[in-house]
Amino acid sequence: MKNVAIKLYMMIVQVLGFVFGRFPVQQKVVMLISFPENPAAILREMEKSHFTPETIVFYDPRLNVDGMARNFMRSLPKTNGNLIRLMFHLSTAKVVVTDNYFPELAGVTWRDSMECVQIWHANGALKKFGWEDKAAQKRSDSDKKTFSSGV
Repeated sequence: MKNVAIKLYMMIVQVLGFVFGRFPVQQKVVMLISFPENPAAILREMEKSHFTPETIVFYDPRLNVDGMARNFMRSLPKTNGNLIRLMFHLSTAKVVVTDNYFPELAGVTWRDSMECVQIWHANGALKKFGWEDKAAQKRSDSDKKTFSSGV
């Protein structure tokens, strides 16, 4: 049953990404965060340098993001209730910044005018990435296919 729910969710993500991928790219930054420290530092630097485009931060609802607030940003919990907003903003952002793997990225139609930046979420740690991670090899074939087609 869980696999059916995941497949349905990813189908919805793909459809939303296809539809919103037809909208023009906008001068905005979208952040997907599961750890607050590095994104908070980026937001502070953006503010200090006066680089303050519209910025939408989708965050893990378990995080306390109160200290991250800036006058140029909106923050929304990354919940199923915000999926349509998330996919619209991901699909129309000039820059996407992410600190982890988010399956919704696989639904975005990446255009030449868009950038996706992955930031570290564990300073100084030695980590394995992508297919180097032995845990990735243990995933289902459909997960592997999804990962291969995503960012």
